[in-house]
Amino acid sequence: MIRELSTLKRTIGRTAGFFSIVFLIAFIAFLIVDIVLLSPPELVQSKLTTNPSLTLPIKPIEIPDQPDPSTDSAIVLGPDLEPGETGNNNQVQEKKFAEADKNKQVQKVAYLTFDDGPSDITPYVLDILREQQVPATFFVIASLAQNYPDYIRRAVADGHRIGNHTYSHKYRLIYSSPQAFIDDISHAEATLQTIIGYRPTLLRAPGGTVGNLSKTLASELRSMGFILHDWNVDSKDTMAALMPAEKIRENVVEQTKSKHVAVILFHDGPGKTTLPEALRSVITELKQEGYQFKTLDHLYQPIVAIDR
Repeated sequence: MIRELSTLKRTIGRTAGFFSIVFLIAFIAFLIVDIVLLSPPELVQSKLTTNPSLTLPIKPIEIPDQPDPSTDSAIVLGPDLEPGETGNNNQVQEKKFAEADKNKQVQKVAYLTFDDGPSDITPYVLDILREQQVPATFFVIASLAQNYPDYIRRAVADGHRIGNHTYSHKYRLIYSSPQAFIDDISHAEATLQTIIGYRPTLLRAPGGTVGNLSKTLASELRSMGFILHDWNVDSKDTMAALMPAEKIRENVVEQTKSKHVAVILFHDGPGKTTLPEALRSVITELKQEGYQFKTLDHLYQPIVAIDR
């Protein structure tokens, strides 16, 4: 009887120990589930990565070479960083892409300019400009403007700009001295202001600035409020008494091929009867080449040959 009781006691002890272990395992499992399900994601993440020896291999990101935002000679892009900016690589790359996009969108602009008018040719020029919806700049001889004031007023009404091309256009007189030039353009200024109601500040020297104006005189003219303009495309419509329209077109188209900014010289003076036909074909071809048309007051940096 004593032996049987002893055997029963040992059996109960083993059974109790077994259930204790099972209970303990179940309790631990419950705690783990509780932590995972009830803890915030940040806590779970921190608990899962607290072992510094458990790291994953990281493959470096390959950044492709950036495009070179090269520019045309007429376009100047700013530096990658503005004053005060840090050299953060992301900022630099973003600016490069922005400048590259800007450069792709650069517009070609043609500035049509007409010297030596007005004359009987001027209304035909104005008709074509209106037909083509293209603005232009007229550098007028003020003594002729007195004879054709309505042409000048019509040009202004159509949205064109009027510039000073002296009063007399007599080379020996206007270039005899700096003061003679100033006197002549001042006379022209007063005459044109009477016709159009405002002071025209755009100024083109007959024959251009090179060989005619000194830098000192140019500086004085600017101090008087004048804005000097030469050109970088010559239609050469004065190279013959009557230049064929097709030749004028060829001269202009050939010279504009490599330019984003084209300041084109024409003459609407007396006898230039081939100009209207040439002008229509020039405008049509430049439009096909993607040019926009503006007046010279929109040109940020005037083309002045003596400044180069």
